[in-house]
Amino acid sequence: MRKVLLTNTASSQLTSILEYLQLTRSTKVRKEFISRLDTCIELVKTNPHLFPRSFIKTGVHKCVVSIRLHFIIRIIRNQ
Repeated sequence: MRKVLLTNTASSQLTSILEYLQLTRSTKVRKEFISRLDTCIELVKTNPHLFPRSFIKTGVHKCVVSIRLHFIIRIIRNQ
C-alpha cells in the first residue's frame, strides 16, 4: 500500500476547510465530508491509477472529493 503525503499548502487548505465546516455546518455534514475524504485517500493508497489523468499536466491524476474539492495525485515510483 502506498503512502499519501500532503504538501504544506494542501495541509493548510485542508485545515482551513475543516475549521470552516466546524463553524458553519452540522456534525452530520462534517462527518460525511470526512468520510468521503477518508474513502478517497484509501482509494489513492490502494489504486492511484483509478483516478483520471490530467489533460493539462502529465504524470498527475485528479481525485474529486466533492463538487468544490478535488486534489491532484502525483505517483512517485518506489514509494
